[in-house]
Amino acid sequence: MELIALFGLIGLLAISFFVFGASISIAYSLLSGLAVGALARLILPGRERIGIFGTALVGLAGGMLGGIVGRAIHAGQVLELVLSVVAAAILLTVLGFREQARRTDR
Repeated sequence: MELIALFGLIGLLAISFFVFGASISIAYSLLSGLAVGALARLILPGRERIGIFGTALVGLAGGMLGGIVGRAIHAGQVLELVLSVVAAAILLTVLGFREQARRTDR
């Protein structure tokens, strides 16, 4: 009976470590995506019609694209960050989250 309880406890600990590790990984990805998306929004002039969660998702996608390209050309971490921010800025523009400039001809 004690052996079954011990295996049950080990199994429960293994599952909790897996769930906790996965949640930390997801949180880290969203926070890094938010940082990349915020940097992309910072370098683009004008306003964007997108919220914080959308910024994180676009930054996450830009980070993945920039990371893939950076690893393909064997760039360093700094260049991968720059490529990630550029990719996120391109995604913001291409996906139509940028507001059009209004003409003030009178």
